[in-house]
Amino acid sequence: MAGEGFCPRRPSLPAFPPSVLMTHRLDPLARPEPEPPCASRNYADRFPALPFRRWQGQHVSTVGLGPCRERGHDHAASMLAAVAAGCNVLDMAPHPDQDGYERCLGEAIRSAAGQGIGARAALAINATVGLVSDLMVHTIRRHGFARLKHLVEQRYVRPGLFGWHELAASCYTLSPGYLRYSIEQTLARAGLDYLDCVFVDHPEIHRRTASPAEFHRRLVAAFATLEQLCCEGTIRGYGIASPEPVALDELLALARTAAGGAPRLSALRVPYSLLRPEMWPLVKEASARGLHVFATGCLDGGTPQYQIPDELDEQLGELNDPAIAIRWVQSAPGVGTAVFGSRDRRHIRANLAAARLPRLPSALYRAAHPEEEAAA
Repeated sequence: MAGEGFCPRRPSLPAFPPSVLMTHRLDPLARPEPEPPCASRNYADRFPALPFRRWQGQHVSTVGLGPCRERGHDHAASMLAAVAAGCNVLDMAPHPDQDGYERCLGEAIRSAAGQGIGARAALAINATVGLVSDLMVHTIRRHGFARLKHLVEQRYVRPGLFGWHELAASCYTLSPGYLRYSIEQTLARAGLDYLDCVFVDHPEIHRRTASPAEFHRRLVAAFATLEQLCCEGTIRGYGIASPEPVALDELLALARTAAGGAPRLSALRVPYSLLRPEMWPLVKEASARGLHVFATGCLDGGTPQYQIPDELDEQLGELNDPAIAIRWVQSAPGVGTAVFGSRDRRHIRANLAAARLPRLPSALYRAAHPEEEAAA
């Protein structure tokens, strides 16, 4: 059972009861409905030292685990270790070995449930759509247009998943047929009944190759497809993922058009860290509009050497760079969950230990981002 008032894969019922729809999320002054007993709350109660936040009727950890891109990495073991340590957000960002990564996710979820570590309903499982993973790999490896054309024709165009005119940057599409197909494939590989959130990847890239009217048409069609999948119980909600600033007002308006009212668009995933301060105004804007912000890139794929401002030294103490990175992002005003990738269980435990520290005061962020504050 999915729990939390959610009915997966039951077309006769909406994916959310009216009390959990996005109406109150888009209006910060609206009063939320009383909270029902739920698996994620029971999970959060087992880790009183770790902070959790409310999102889509769930309790979600303020740190989440994303993919590690090292070859040979044991993804399933890392995911299981994270869930056992108090991290109930598993974020499936695009990965070069997407099929294998999703199968590892399913293995970890089944192991967590079987060992009593965490039921499926206690976890927030996020995926990404809009990036065609095998075309991404093809583009990176530069196999040439002839092979790319054959692959696209045979695998996608002839089956009707998308047309050539619906591709952007060789590997992105918002075609409704492909979005639905991609989500169904993810569920099948992971052995899941539903996903908690599906992120539309890099929508701004379509603006560069389409007219404004076509850009709006593509986004409305994509959002309408995701709204339908919410009603079918295949997903609980959806969000926007982008490596660059987005026109948030415009995207929310398009989502409202697609939904015919309050949409289930509930999250934003963007890179934010001491190395990416320019994203902070967007983080704050999204949070003010009721979106849960998933901040990625806080560890920058390794151990970044930050230039720590003098006014932060006293607050950050003697922490090492990864701990500083996690604490800085997790404490940032507007950030709901800081997503990191870890190579082994020792790193996961260290990152969660940093998350247990008290939040940093908001004044530190204003001091660290004076240009962004002035622009905002």
